[in-house]
Amino acid sequence: DGPPVDKLRLPVKARVGKTSEQKLEMDLPVVPPHLLAAWLLETGRISLNADSARRFWTQHRERQTPWMEGQDFVFEQCQPFAIYGDEAEYTVSKEKILVIFGRYLGDWKHHVVCFKLQSYYSCRNICHCCKASRVDPALPFTDFTQNPAWKATLRTHRQFLLEELGEPYNGLIFVKGFHYTMLRFDSMHTINLGTGLFANGGAFFQLFKLNWFPGQDKAAQWRAAFASFKKFLKTHKIRCSQPQFKAWMLVLRGEDYCYFASK
Repeated sequence: DGPPVDKLRLPVKARVGKTSEQKLEMDLPVVPPHLLAAWLLETGRISLNADSARRFWTQHRERQTPWMEGQDFVFEQCQPFAIYGDEAEYTVSKEKILVIFGRYLGDWKHHVVCFKLQSYYSCRNICHCCKASRVDPALPFTDFTQNPAWKATLRTHRQFLLEELGEPYNGLIFVKGFHYTMLRFDSMHTINLGTGLFANGGAFFQLFKLNWFPGQDKAAQWRAAFASFKKFLKTHKIRCSQPQFKAWMLVLRGEDYCYFASK
C-alpha cells in the first residue's frame, strides 16, 4: 500500500482556445505530513533512534540555539521533525499553488506567503531577521564584513512577532517551543539558485578579465572553461548534468551583480 493520500478539490483555469479560458474542478492529491510520518514509521521506511535524537538536541543546546532556551523535555523521547515548503504547478495553464511537502525548510517565497512576512526580497528592508536594507546606506544588505552594521539590528523573537507577521497569523507560531530562527532556507534555493549564481558569475567575470582560459575568442574560451569544469567533475567523481557553457549565461546587466545562469 502507498502513503495515505487525501484529495483537495480546487477550481483551476484551463484554456479552451488561444484566448479564452474557463474554470474546471480538479482533484489535487495531498499527503498530510502527520499521516505520512505515521505511515513511514508503520511500514518501516524510517525508524526512530534515541541516540541520534539526543545528539541533535544536545548539539543545539550546546550551541545556545535560541529556540532551545527553556526547553526541558527528555531528548531521547522527542524526535526532530521538519516540513519543506515550495511551489508546484497544479493547473492545465501552468498556474502555481504553494504546497507543503515533508520538511520545514523552504524557499523564501514560501516563508513570505505562509507567515505574511513584512520584510523580504522585494521590499526596501529585505530581512525578517534584521534591518538590512536596500536603500538605507547605514544598513546595506550587501555588507558581508565580519561585523556588518545590520548585525546589531538582529530581532528578538518578541520583535519578530510584533514587527514581521501579517494576519492571519500562521498557527505554527503558537506551537510550544517555536522560534522564528526555525524558519530556514533550503540549500537548493539559497546556494544553487541563489548565492552560487552570483559567486560563479563574479568568479567567471574576473577570470575572463585575466584571460585565464585559452582561446582566440570568447566562444573558444567558454569551451575551454567547460572542459576544465568537466575535468574537475571527473577528478572528484561528481555527477552533474550541466550543459555546455555559453557566453549568454554570464549576465552582466539588469542585476545588482553579475551572475552565471547555470544549474
